[in-house]
Amino acid sequence: MNALDVINAWVDGYDSFYFFLPDGPYGRPFDNQYSIDKIEMDEVGLNIYFKEGVVFCFYGDVEVMEDYDKLIISKFTKFKFEDVSEAARYYDYGEVILTRF
Repeated sequence: MNALDVINAWVDGYDSFYFFLPDGPYGRPFDNQYSIDKIEMDEVGLNIYFKEGVVFCFYGDVEVMEDYDKLIISKFTKFKFEDVSEAARYYDYGEVILTRF
């Protein structure tokens, strides 16, 4: 399975997610929950859109690993984190971890 298939299978049947960025948690776990709107791959990489206005843009080929209720996305060449309430953040190393509820 490619990264898109792994992620789609992992989120199937779940509505609430929380995430950790490469530099740590984003907000408070369980206080901040997000819903995935769509997941797509394009010529640049992988994009995950959340209904709350958050967007993950992974550039390059990523590695996706499942660990129980966590999904670990790593080995990107660049990661862009967008939230409508603040300026975009960029990372060139680390992991992004999604947790499902």
